[in-house]
Amino acid sequence: MVLKFLIAGVLAYLIGSFPTGVILSKLWGGIDVRQVGSTHTGGMNVIRSVGIGAGILTVLVDAAKGVIAVAIGQALTHSPWSVTVTGVMATAGHCWPLYAGFHGGMGLTTLGAIFLYLQPLAVLAVVPLWFVLYIVIRHPPRTTMALMLTVPLLLWLLGEPPAVIVLGLLAGGVIFIKHIPDFNRVYD
Repeated sequence: MVLKFLIAGVLAYLIGSFPTGVILSKLWGGIDVRQVGSTHTGGMNVIRSVGIGAGILTVLVDAAKGVIAVAIGQALTHSPWSVTVTGVMATAGHCWPLYAGFHGGMGLTTLGAIFLYLQPLAVLAVVPLWFVLYIVIRHPPRTTMALMLTVPLLLWLLGEPPAVIVLGLLAGGVIFIKHIPDFNRVYD
């Protein structure tokens, strides 16, 4: 069983590492999205740097990466804890992708899609909570960091099983860490 979890985790990381934004920004706009705007490879920077079409496609593929990784893990291990391992690893792969010099996106789309797949109600609660926190904090990375601290509690309040709560804790930690370098970023 440990070998199955190891294989599922490695596959999830490799799937999460697919550099959607890098590929689409080069194909669509002839640029490396890691060199412009926020330098992140996710949908928002692709929208700002290349255009709405490439950005939407980036978001869709980045979302699919998380769901595919979790579904493969579930099929491979038949364990509720596979969602924890594969969800964390897919999110980490998106944030620090092997195929793009470990320079990736912020992880929100990938993790958000995983929760949309596992627990849509959690996403319906988290999105408005982000906006409420933003009204108070007024800084996107700090708002996201604060939100990631609340996710495990929210999942617990929704009655989620331990594997999903731990996914929220660990993958939320990945996103929290990914946002640290942007903590003092100035936004126009």
